[in-house]
Amino acid sequence: MPATIITIQPALGADGQPLVVRDPVTMIPLKAEGEPKERSSHWIRRLKAGDVVEVPAAKTAAKPASAGKE
Repeated sequence: MPATIITIQPALGADGQPLVVRDPVTMIPLKAEGEPKERSSHWIRRLKAGDVVEVPAAKTAAKPASAGKE
């Protein structure tokens, strides 16, 4: 069975800044814009605790080719 991938990003703290949430394997903090990660018990716990939020599919979709052209 293939691994399920979820795209998550750190939740915002009380000060409006993204929380520092480290990947348990690499110990590197998640990028504020979000990263794809393999769905695991660790990330499910972080989601339930409110430390990370799942990025909607529309936000992770590629930008249209005309974006940014004037």
